[in-house]
Amino acid sequence: MILKHHLYFRYPRFTKMIARRKMEPSFLLIGAQKSGTTALYDQLMDLPMFTPAYAKEIPDLSYENCRIDLYKVKFPFKKKGMFTGNACHLDMYSPFGAINIKKYFPETKLIVIMRDPVERAYSHFKMDKKFNWIGDKVSFQDYVKFELSVLNNLDNIYDINELYNNTRLFNAPFGMTVGKGVYYTFLNYFDKIGLNYLPVSLEEYNADFQNQFKRILDYLEIDDEIVDYSVMKHSNKSFSKGKESGGIDAVKEQLSEFYNPHNDKLFKNIGVNYPWK
Repeated sequence: MILKHHLYFRYPRFTKMIARRKMEPSFLLIGAQKSGTTALYDQLMDLPMFTPAYAKEIPDLSYENCRIDLYKVKFPFKKKGMFTGNACHLDMYSPFGAINIKKYFPETKLIVIMRDPVERAYSHFKMDKKFNWIGDKVSFQDYVKFELSVLNNLDNIYDINELYNNTRLFNAPFGMTVGKGVYYTFLNYFDKIGLNYLPVSLEEYNADFQNQFKRILDYLEIDDEIVDYSVMKHSNKSFSKGKESGGIDAVKEQLSEFYNPHNDKLFKNIGVNYPWK
C-alpha cells in the first residue's frame, strides 16, 4: 500500500486517471476525537450499500495544499449500487477541511457528531497520555490550566483560524484538547461558507440508538425498510461514572464553567439542547 501511494504521488497523470474510476464519498463523518466517530462509521459501513475506504480516517482534506486526486484514489473503485464514506476529525478542526469540502464535495452529506465537551476533553487527554503525546508528569489539571490560558487570551475564540493556529502546534500530532470542544466555532464556520450538516449528540445516539440512527439514515436518503438497524453493533459508551480521583472532578467543574456559554451558543444555533452538564 505504501509503494502504491508513493507511485500515485510521483505520477500525477496516472493518479488522476485512477481517481476518475473511484467512488466519491457520499458522506463525511466529522467531529472531535473521542466523540464516537469510529463507532458510527463502523455502524454505517455494516450496511449492505456501503464499502469502506482504505482507512477510516483520510486526512487529506484538512491540508492547506490538498491534492484531491491523491485523496480520491484512497476510496474504492466505482461499483453500481455501492457507496462509500469517510470519518476524519481533522476535517472539522482544520479550517482547510471545510474549505476543501466546499470546493470538491459540496453535495456530500456531512454528519457532525459531538459529545459532552467536558467528558470528551478528559477522554482525549487520557488518549494522548496513552500514546505519549503528553509528558508523564503532566496532570489533567496542569494541562487544562495551560490550555485555558491560551484560549482565554485569544482575541476571538469563535474565529476558527485563530483557534486552529494557536492550538495546533502545542500538542502533536493533532493539536490541543480543550479548544476542540468549542463546537460552535466550527459549526458557525460551516454555516458561514454554506455547508449543510446533520448535528448528532453521542449521548442521545447511545441512549436512543434506533431513533437516532433512523434520523441519520433519513438524512443520507437511505430507505430504512431495506436495512436492519435494530441493534447497535458498535457501541462507544466510554463515559466516566462516579467520582474521579486526584482532583479530576474539580477540573471537570472548571471546564464545565468554561464551556457553558459556548454550549449555549451552539444549542441556539442548531435549535436543540443536548444532555450535557
